[in-house]
Amino acid sequence: MTPGIDFGANGEGYLRFSYANSMENLKTGLDRVEGYLKKQ
Repeated sequence: MTPGIDFGANGEGYLRFSYANSMENLKTGLDRVEGYLKKQ
């Protein structure tokens, strides 16, 4: 995950995700993001 702004001004306020990994790692990462967002 990286800030969208890294890809230009139109990306400000967004996050960019890379899907170049195993499904297991992607699920783990998204579960962590979900847990973080639920605490906010």
